[in-house]
Amino acid sequence: MSDTLLDLEELLPQLGEAVRQRLLGDTLDSVTEKLRDAERQIDRLEAVLELAGETAFVSDPGQAKALQDLRGEANNLAKELQCAETSADLQDLPGSYQECTKSLANVERQLRTHWRRLAEQEFRPLISIGTLLERLGVAVDLGHRLVACGEEAVNVRDSIAAAELRDTIVALRAQRLNLDRERIAVTREPEVDEFLAALGNQQATLRLVTPRVREWLEKSGTLDRFDVRPT
Repeated sequence: MSDTLLDLEELLPQLGEAVRQRLLGDTLDSVTEKLRDAERQIDRLEAVLELAGETAFVSDPGQAKALQDLRGEANNLAKELQCAETSADLQDLPGSYQECTKSLANVERQLRTHWRRLAEQEFRPLISIGTLLERLGVAVDLGHRLVACGEEAVNVRDSIAAAELRDTIVALRAQRLNLDRERIAVTREPEVDEFLAALGNQQATLRLVTPRVREWLEKSGTLDRFDVRPT
């Protein structure tokens, strides 16, 4: 996990405690009203940070910069909350809070786009492979579950809250790991995996039909049940 993520995670307890200390008082009703959803935003921030780590969000320089900006805004807000002693100090909080929530919204928006790309790259192929296994009559139950996992991943709704998105993605990635283990146990060869993935995407060629692939197809009784392109 990057230093940015580690710093932000260390900041969360401080930010949460600072918000609780300041908002429980009756000092300024107007400020309290403007910060009324602070607890929800802290939960949202925590979910976004966890999801950023889960999906390697900072691998993209632009996304890493957005996360760094969020860190700066959150750090600034935390300091103001911790140091505020007068009503004048507290009156400056809504502006910093608004900037922080804007940065959070920006990172969350980019994170959802980032996930959609990952889903297309990592999960959509499961649909093709699973459909193919069902069609060939090989490991039909596994094929059905591969399809279900892939479809759920690529159809995650943008409207769900950050915490639900995090929980959904964590569960999907864990499910995929288990399915991959099962698939490997069925095919037993990386070459077969590559061939099935290409076949499912209608991109299989004779070059991919290696001796090991042909042996697996013969053993599974599926050699004559599909066509491949010569090149």
